[in-house]
Amino acid sequence: TRQEVGANVDTRAKGGPSIDLLVQRSGRSFRYLDQPLHPGDVLSFRLTTDRPYLLVVGIEASGKISVYLTDPSGRSSLEAPTGAPRVLDQGIALDAYLGPERFIALLSKKPLAVSAVRSALEQRFRTLEAHRRETLEIGTLPFPSEQWSWLIRKVDP
Repeated sequence: TRQEVGANVDTRAKGGPSIDLLVQRSGRSFRYLDQPLHPGDVLSFRLTTDRPYLLVVGIEASGKISVYLTDPSGRSSLEAPTGAPRVLDQGIALDAYLGPERFIALLSKKPLAVSAVRSALEQRFRTLEAHRRETLEIGTLPFPSEQWSWLIRKVDP
């Protein structure tokens, strides 16, 4: 199942896993709903899942890939809390890059190798047509996982 969050879509199967993207700015927290973000904003994730592994990756329009929320070795998915909704302790502070960036969260039953996910994302980016690079329409990555994707736009505050 692929779920798009952002672009005004926010649905999930009843009782299925869900991830909400939250933004922390100037001491307040709010749900991400396609509003412009700023360098220094911190992204966090609220999960409801029965899948014990989470990997979050990001890609900028420049093609730069960043890997977030891995296990301590940095080589595979992070163990995620299962059960009731919970906000992860880990967050992502947005850097100074301005422009579009896509964040992809993969929830899986088994850990995913960071190198394989990075390679698949690089391959998808290389094959994107020019008009799709602005929105980074990557599609579903080829891994046994539930996936969520958010396109954010960072602008000067």
